[in-house]
Amino acid sequence: ANHIGDVSWSLARADAFAPVLTQNKSVLTELNTQGLSLISQAWRSVSRQTLQEARRPLLKAVDDLYSGVRVIRGSRRNVLSATAHLPIRVANDLPYPVHLILELRPRSGALVAVKPVRINLAGNTQRTVTVPVKGILNGAVDVEARLTNTNENGVILNQTMIKVLILRTWESRGLSLVAVLLGLLFIVGLVRGVRRGRPQIPRVPDIDELAEAEAEEAARHAVRAARRE
Repeated sequence: ANHIGDVSWSLARADAFAPVLTQNKSVLTELNTQGLSLISQAWRSVSRQTLQEARRPLLKAVDDLYSGVRVIRGSRRNVLSATAHLPIRVANDLPYPVHLILELRPRSGALVAVKPVRINLAGNTQRTVTVPVKGILNGAVDVEARLTNTNENGVILNQTMIKVLILRTWESRGLSLVAVLLGLLFIVGLVRGVRRGRPQIPRVPDIDELAEAEAEEAARHAVRAARRE
């Protein structure tokens, strides 16, 4: 019973992995053929140890499919604003291309994942994928990063816990600082413009100054007349 159950479970897992493979569907065909041969009539008279050894390659091959796609844990991610795109590194260690869905499941309401992201990865490659998120409250949040197939049931292929630090205060502080700097620049520019463009208004002399000037002029005329005589 354990033998048939283990083989059937492995075949079901292989079938759930089928939507992930965009090519090389023959890999699953080979696994199905191998599984059916293991549960055929010919194996019912074989010892338990022999059955265990016989099904081990099938179980390992299916496990290798699931472990071949993974999220790289990496260092802690930071969210510095209310809305952001969280960078997640995804790897495909399989020799053939895959089509996956990356989904984030925060363990706290301080962070909200907006929507899953579809990923196409070539064989033996890695790529950074950005997932839209919303930071609600400041603090550290544990986030479960899931890789699933593209079916509606979303069978989990691989899951990894990552750390996310939300620092929304930097956004408000940064905007306030920018506003202050822009205000200072505006005031400085206004003062310079007023100084450069200030009109020069001519000074108008008053009556006393005019009278004094006329008296000095008359005195100079009298001196010149006396010298002539």
